[in-house]
Amino acid sequence: RRDSNRSCYGRNTNSRSEREIRTDKDGFQQVGSRGHTQDIQAPAPRILSRRPVEEATSKVSGPPPLNKEKLELRAKNIKNEYFQSKDVKELLLSFDELRSTPDAGKTVVQINLDVSIDAKDDEREAIFTMLIILYKNGKINGSDVAAPLGELVEFIGSFVMDSPKAMHYLGDIIADFIHVKAVDVRWLHAQIKKLERDDGHLIPGVVERTILSLISRHGKDEARSTFSKDCRPLVELVGAQKWNEIVAHLN
Repeated sequence: RRDSNRSCYGRNTNSRSEREIRTDKDGFQQVGSRGHTQDIQAPAPRILSRRPVEEATSKVSGPPPLNKEKLELRAKNIKNEYFQSKDVKELLLSFDELRSTPDAGKTVVQINLDVSIDAKDDEREAIFTMLIILYKNGKINGSDVAAPLGELVEFIGSFVMDSPKAMHYLGDIIADFIHVKAVDVRWLHAQIKKLERDDGHLIPGVVERTILSLISRHGKDEARSTFSKDCRPLVELVGAQKWNEIVAHLN
């Protein structure tokens, strides 16, 4: 009679029950029968996916945004730190700490342009250099520059009353920002046109001083190239005779 415990392939289906199964201290199972044992490794424990942890880590936010008062204080401190050290790497890292603060770039430009007119020569040049570095490294953009610099142009009349060389300093920073293409001649025309109502007599001076600064700081060729384009609105604003006197500096 065929053994009922044997399968159709001739193997005993209950043989497992006759085997002795033990687990040693290293986590291996020993399977054996009648004194014979065989080591087999227990199934490895399941490792949960680390993706949620990695995603959570990647979403860690930067420094919290600063309020208006703290942002303005930080803008001044960034300038002071750069003025003392001239460390470009540290300047860029310091600005990166403001990346979560809205309008940080515009505020840094605004605060430092406002103090530049009355600053000593070396501090003013450090401010101009710092702002150009920030622009060239993508930390501030044209919009951050255009509005604060436009306000400086618009209210240059009040600065001139307190600082006779204010027009000179204004020309320098406009020239530097034209040089890096943060602003252009069309922008300059739009800003000085705002002077027509109260300080129209200053318009030729702003144009002339910008051209002279562009020549002295970046070369006559660049000045010629810059003011040979889009100059018609400026000619109409200052008048043909005065324009010819101004551009004589380019010859």
